[in-house]
Amino acid sequence: MTIKKNFLFLFFMFYLLNLSAQSSGFEKAFKKQYHESLQFIKENQTLFEKYLVVDNLSWKGCAAIVFPEIVRYSDIKNFIEVKTLELLYVNGGESYANFSIGRFQMKPSFIETLEKQLEKYKYPTKNIFNYKYKDIKEERKERIKRLSNLTWQLLYLKAFCWVVQKIFAHKKFNNETERVRFYAAAYNFGFLQSEQKITNWQSSKSFPYGKIQPKEKQFIYAEIAVDYFEKK
Repeated sequence: MTIKKNFLFLFFMFYLLNLSAQSSGFEKAFKKQYHESLQFIKENQTLFEKYLVVDNLSWKGCAAIVFPEIVRYSDIKNFIEVKTLELLYVNGGESYANFSIGRFQMKPSFIETLEKQLEKYKYPTKNIFNYKYKDIKEERKERIKRLSNLTWQLLYLKAFCWVVQKIFAHKKFNNETERVRFYAAAYNFGFLQSEQKITNWQSSKSFPYGKIQPKEKQFIYAEIAVDYFEKK
């Protein structure tokens, strides 16, 4: 029994060291962007605290969910992708263009899915999924406009956390760190995926390039989020 306990302890310590190396490796790989992202959140902390009011999650826990996306955000790339969405997505929908935009790198398809779930679960703030336009193109224009605005992205992030709590209401978390890890994986992988698939994704080395790059050049999204959350 003692040998088994020692083995489990060593395995757990190795796991923790590996995760620590993951997060520190990401910080080194994106050193300039990483520290700029910390500064961005610090400069906008008042907004984060104002809008990220969610049960069971602090504002920093919510921010941690999108922290890896903030790091990989690029002004120039974002400008090009917004203009492309304004042309192609507005006229043809997500099948024509579906780029991630804004500081939190949200896709139009992500917002469309989120809107449907918010309506399904009766989110109290209805204007987030209701539009004054009857014309689908005008609705898409408004969605792109919202996604280009930090306040709206914060509102969408808050709504995301709220609806994930509803979908996985049965799931128990021992602490906020566990919740951040799961929510971050759901944000990166897809919040309508099964609980098991999202749990598996918590250890997937697939960020920031998806599966198009070898694993040695990738990082674990959920662990980057947790590492930021636990930083003092």
